[in-house]
Amino acid sequence: MKHIILAVLLLCIHCKQNKAKSLKKSKSNLLTIVAVGDIVHPCNTKLKKVFSKLGSNIYSRTRKFLQSADLTFGNLEAPLTKQKTKRPKIYKYQFTGFPEEARWLREAGFNLLSMANNHIYDAGKKGVKDTFQYLEKQREFSPYLKWTGAGLTKKQARKYLVFSPQGKNFKVAFLAYSYCCENKVNLFRLARVKRDIRTVKKQADFIIVSIHYGREYTHIPSRKKRIKYKAVIKAGADLILGHHPHVAQGVQFYHHGFIAYSLGNFAMGTKTSRYKKRKAKMYSMALRLTVKIENKKVSFLKTEIFPLYTNNAKPFRIKKKKEEFTPFIPKFSKGIFAKRILKYIQKWSKQLPQNKTRFILKKDKLIAEILDEGQKGMQGATYAP
Repeated sequence: MKHIILAVLLLCIHCKQNKAKSLKKSKSNLLTIVAVGDIVHPCNTKLKKVFSKLGSNIYSRTRKFLQSADLTFGNLEAPLTKQKTKRPKIYKYQFTGFPEEARWLREAGFNLLSMANNHIYDAGKKGVKDTFQYLEKQREFSPYLKWTGAGLTKKQARKYLVFSPQGKNFKVAFLAYSYCCENKVNLFRLARVKRDIRTVKKQADFIIVSIHYGREYTHIPSRKKRIKYKAVIKAGADLILGHHPHVAQGVQFYHHGFIAYSLGNFAMGTKTSRYKKRKAKMYSMALRLTVKIENKKVSFLKTEIFPLYTNNAKPFRIKKKKEEFTPFIPKFSKGIFAKRILKYIQKWSKQLPQNKTRFILKKDKLIAEILDEGQKGMQGATYAP
């Protein structure tokens, strides 16, 4: 009898081990990505004391979400430095961020940052050097923290990343570009991007491209911008994460990939009324994508859009109702407020020519799906490069 019991126990242990191995293997070919837009908390403005007091609590309401992915992306739109700004006065808006922000970002869950933008050199070369040093220190706690898009030399700025995310059996390439401004920021030139993609395709299974580009405070990307972004996808990119307009623009599945033309702001430590001139709405988004990557095949399993109200100057009102409001602390809108933002994102997306993307409003988020020729939603659409 004892032998039988022992045999049963050993069998159960063996089954559990096999199940654990199978589960681990199934997760090793899945990639979850969270992506948000612009991040800056200036320590060179009147709001310095506000951000200093808030510290890492800035991300308290979104930390769980940011930590829910294998890769969590954001656009770091200011150098982290004690150095003063160094640009000529013709540059009206100049920012320097808190050195402590490196820790705030790491603790929040960020592990993939773009520095390709028009503000990263606001404090000159010293500001960029300091930023690298402060982020490097955070690698002691988060060795998978990565960034690119700017550098102390042209060569460093042009550098792309190819890496295997923690626990995964595939490689991801990350490239970052900006429309301007220094020669030590990786500039968005279509021919250059295509060359870079051709190179990384030989090394990576999934290609993410971050682009800082487009007219500010506009919800519909220009024809020129749409053509360029589509060309980047056709060249082999799988995912484009756009930012710079400070507000959300439409999204679409195109060819084999997914384009977010502008994620908008995420944690932008400013108060502005500039959006009023272009009749824009201070609505932004966060993305969460689940992708399967196996045998050089990519499948978009789930694409979720979460709404953000990013006006730090006044609360979000719909008729007589007002959403709970804490300036400078990003949080996801809920209920009627979420529905309002997501309906606009859906509207702006539908205004993109030939956008074959289907949207499903589900509670406080929007699900984006690929449409086939019969106009039916296809979860897990697959392609081989």
